[in-house]
Amino acid sequence: MRSLKLLTFFISIALLASCSRAPVADESAEKITTPTVKTGEIVVAGYEAPDEPTSEPVADDPAVATADSFREKPISPQAWARLHMVALQSGSPAWKETIEELQIVGDGFTVEHLKRVKTDKLTDEGRELLSSCLWTITERVNSEDEQTSAEMVLPRLERAAYCDLTCNPLETVLVQWTLSKLRSQVKLPHVRARLEQIARDYKPEPAASDSEQDAELMFGAMSDRVPLYVSRILREPTR
Repeated sequence: MRSLKLLTFFISIALLASCSRAPVADESAEKITTPTVKTGEIVVAGYEAPDEPTSEPVADDPAVATADSFREKPISPQAWARLHMVALQSGSPAWKETIEELQIVGDGFTVEHLKRVKTDKLTDEGRELLSSCLWTITERVNSEDEQTSAEMVLPRLERAAYCDLTCNPLETVLVQWTLSKLRSQVKLPHVRARLEQIARDYKPEPAASDSEQDAELMFGAMSDRVPLYVSRILREPTR
């Protein structure tokens, strides 16, 4: 049994090495940017955003994803990436729950990503749910203040690094989006201070749900990849 575990461990290292030796995802790919929208308006092919709510949101309603709930809800890079992959599988039994979760933890990248959902295969209920999700996330993106932006620096970097290192299908577009997003915010004092702090003393902290193997391999590699992103952002703040 011990020999089998050792064999599995070394195979995992070899797989990781094949990804981590690859260059950081190419930024020359087509850019993904958060669209400029007005309150309550989202331009997404196949459906329209819901009318602006006429009543005050109910605090206990899970669909009410405020900036505070967004910051307070912890989610690992692995789980975040998995949600975005399942979101494109509209026929999956987990699709509805996934969209509801993204309504709480999604950001500007999520808005662009969800435009890839094949809406012609959705029920009316599914279209309404997706539209509501996009509207909620866009409202949150548009109201993001400097404090929130600074708090989101590390999660965004770790998500990009995780997808990059694991050769996740999101890697190219997510790395490009993340670097572009943080470059656009680097002149904000709190954001820059956070970036400089990460550059000095970044230490990955695996989520409690991570396996021992993920904790040792993935987060060990991230200790180099995340500061690399930061150095590129600070060296070339605008592009």
